[in-house]
Amino acid sequence: MNTKNRKWIFTIGSGNDILLVLPRKDGFEITIKEWELLHNLLYGAFKIIVLDLPEYLIQKNNYKHDITPKDMANTLFSVIDEIEISKIRGLIGVSLGGMIAQEFIRNYYYIPTIIISSISKNNEKTTSVFRTWKNLLKFSDINSFQIALKTWLTTDDIYLEKNILQSKKRSTNFSKRKELLCLNAITNHNLTDIKMNNIKPILVLYGEKSPLIGKEESFDFCEYFERVKIIGIRDSGMRILNDNPIEAYSYILKYIKKEC
Repeated sequence: MNTKNRKWIFTIGSGNDILLVLPRKDGFEITIKEWELLHNLLYGAFKIIVLDLPEYLIQKNNYKHDITPKDMANTLFSVIDEIEISKIRGLIGVSLGGMIAQEFIRNYYYIPTIIISSISKNNEKTTSVFRTWKNLLKFSDINSFQIALKTWLTTDDIYLEKNILQSKKRSTNFSKRKELLCLNAITNHNLTDIKMNNIKPILVLYGEKSPLIGKEESFDFCEYFERVKIIGIRDSGMRILNDNPIEAYSYILKYIKKEC
């Protein structure tokens, strides 16, 4: 589809102090409701910039088939001047965005970082699931892919039903190329063995009921970063901000107020 009218960067609020958000993958144009809520919860203390790098790459038609999150982080370096990195007080990465964030802070190790529902490396389980998603996307229709995908992501059946209905209605706006780009990057993600002596602790949040990214995958971060705080969000799958927003946002707010 033609994505030229879709946005890849969103700005919420104003001011000099920036929270940079690298969102989860989405074959559609991303939504920013959860970040608008965070902006309100922070009483507008930060300008939040949400940057959808896969959308940017698709629109520029500047990517390779075997792309990695490290490649995407390198792309972020090239566009970051527009954001003025000296003003970034914190970084939030979700899912694929969390993988890009891990690579990014290897150069900017002083930036406080929150990683949500993400992995530092693939294991047999995640590799099998992500490869299945890729094959399903290649050989089935978009709606079937969306339904199969979302049952892995949330424990909230009502949210799931509403989201699937919305996906069906806007299926013509779905970018298969973008979704495949994201899945290729995810399946190619593995951090190097060099442990990073990050100045600020990284906050890693995961859903305790997620069948895909749970405690085991989250504690893998300790192999790669010197300072890591890991918290499981109760009654949540991967979409912790939807499944248990009160608990998830409370930990995010505490971290931002203390470290950013």
